[in-house]
Amino acid sequence: MMRCKLILSRLVIACAALPAPAAEHYAIAPVLIAATLSRVGIEVQAAQVSLLTNVMASTPSPRLKVSSVAKLDRQQILARLECENTRECLPFYVSVRAGQGSEIEAVRTSTDSPSPEAIPGPADSSTVLRKGSPARLLLEGGNVHISIPVICLEAGAPGQTIRVSDKEHHMVYSAQVVSAFLLKGALR
Repeated sequence: MMRCKLILSRLVIACAALPAPAAEHYAIAPVLIAATLSRVGIEVQAAQVSLLTNVMASTPSPRLKVSSVAKLDRQQILARLECENTRECLPFYVSVRAGQGSEIEAVRTSTDSPSPEAIPGPADSSTVLRKGSPARLLLEGGNVHISIPVICLEAGAPGQTIRVSDKEHHMVYSAQVVSAFLLKGALR
């Protein structure tokens, strides 16, 4: 009897030492995002949706909801989506570009992102962010995705790398300009 308990306890310890099975992750497809945007009245095709980061969920087809929409210009919007069940995925942003010859009629639904009126006009036709403009910085690293409000320390055009700071000026980041409201950076 004592020997059975000893063997059983060693078996339990050995099983506890085994690594837990890796949780499966599924990519959220642009088709699902387009369908979610269409449900709220923004008629788009999957080809018009640009993911700003790799977006993963714990289930193959999570139910999404739109938490905010900001119109970047006549041809493009920035939408923040999240899973209705917050355990399935983290909130994420997508960019949606209008089809050729058409415009997107989107209404801003959140104060989460800077408003177009809050951003000073560009210095020239290619500059979309000016020094002092508020924006949103998306930082990525491994399986971590962070979105923080920032202030631009330099002017920049899409594709350029500029310096930005958090609103309290505690940290300075180097980030690539995506649009008039959005920058991308990497965690190291």
